[in-house]
Amino acid sequence: FVLEQVRQWVPEDQIEVDEYPYADAERTYTWKNLIVTLPGATLPNEVIVLSAHLDSVVVREGNALEAAPGANDNAVGVAALMEAARLFPAYRFERTIRLIWFTGEESNAAGSRSYVQDHPTENIVAMLNLDMFGYDSNNDRCFELHVGVNPAADAVGQAFVQTIQQEELDLHFDY
Repeated sequence: FVLEQVRQWVPEDQIEVDEYPYADAERTYTWKNLIVTLPGATLPNEVIVLSAHLDSVVVREGNALEAAPGANDNAVGVAALMEAARLFPAYRFERTIRLIWFTGEESNAAGSRSYVQDHPTENIVAMLNLDMFGYDSNNDRCFELHVGVNPAADAVGQAFVQTIQQEELDLHFDY
């Protein structure tokens, strides 16, 4: 479904279906990541990645219809990337934007591990992983920013902080 939608918005030569093998105890499967690359206008060799994952976990306890982890982990990220795929082709960005829908993330990050094995990563200057950002299990209105230790990532994290503050969103944040 995601691929069908993306094909309506993005030229085919900017879409990659990246197959990779995944093996469990019983057999080997072919899993696929979906990658959309929107070339940058002035700094095309610098890549900004936005990612989400298509897989979910199975609810082992309780009613799966009431506790649907896929809605939070990670349909919210998938929906945000789909909206980016719909809107971004109408804009020119300085840097290349790469939208990646990973599979197998709930299976020891299989999709992202495969991606970094098969694709160059040295030109990636920023990465935003849109995982469960719409989920607030304790209703504390806290937006958790896992910025990491790379000093360059601080600018991205601070952009989120500035948006929360300037737009006077009903959120606070952990940085």
